[in-house]
Amino acid sequence: MTDLNTSVERHATLSEADAARLAWEQYGLRATATALPGEMGQNFRLRADDGRETILKISDPSESWDCLDFQVQALDHLAAHAPTLPVPRVLRDQAGRAIVPLDDDEEHHARLLTYLPGRLLVHVNPHPPALLRNLGRVLGEMDAALQSFSHPAMRRDLK
Repeated sequence: MTDLNTSVERHATLSEADAARLAWEQYGLRATATALPGEMGQNFRLRADDGRETILKISDPSESWDCLDFQVQALDHLAAHAPTLPVPRVLRDQAGRAIVPLDDDEEHHARLLTYLPGRLLVHVNPHPPALLRNLGRVLGEMDAALQSFSHPAMRRDLK
């Protein structure tokens, strides 16, 4: 991945072509990549040749390893303790890693998640009572499943 490492180190961002190459080199996934908006880092929607869709997340240097590990472990915990919840699943690279360093100084990391189709709540108007009940049920199930989860990085201040 030398060319990709050079691209990350030099530009601190990946192109859609870089993201597709990373999906192939690290995950064995032949896919086209489409950039998605995000608050931190970069996100790409990958559409594989076989039709599968995933989300490739490239961390921002400000995101600590502990925070990334916390996110991965929380999703893995939900997969084990609430397998029917509609949340993304963490996919491992060909070496079995959930978090893949992209540069020598480990400032940027990749994670691959399953894609959940649907619409953002902000784009649904009005919010019918059935939708709000379903949202409450899912959040309640998630809360119950996370009661037995703990990670040192979860105790932090958020904006």
